[in-house]
Amino acid sequence: MNLINILWLFIILASLQPAQAREVARILATGTWTHDHPLQPRELKALGLPVEVDVPGGVHELMRLYPQPQGRQASVEYIPSPRQPRELPARRPKN
Repeated sequence: MNLINILWLFIILASLQPAQAREVARILATGTWTHDHPLQPRELKALGLPVEVDVPGGVHELMRLYPQPQGRQASVEYIPSPRQPRELPARRPKN
């Protein structure tokens, strides 16, 4: 059992019977889904996990305190021209 499998098992043991928790942990840890595929509530429910999609009012109040930027910011800046290598400082002669 690898570390990811153990972590998933630790997280879901409180919600499922041990045998079912081991199987769900195995499924979640073995690359069935990739990092760019967020698991939807219906998929999680199909695995037997308890899923709630309602957000308590207090969470909305907290989120209003920290507004997010409205536009998308590029995470990587594209520089169309080739970059010039930096010049290294001259070495000092050894005495």
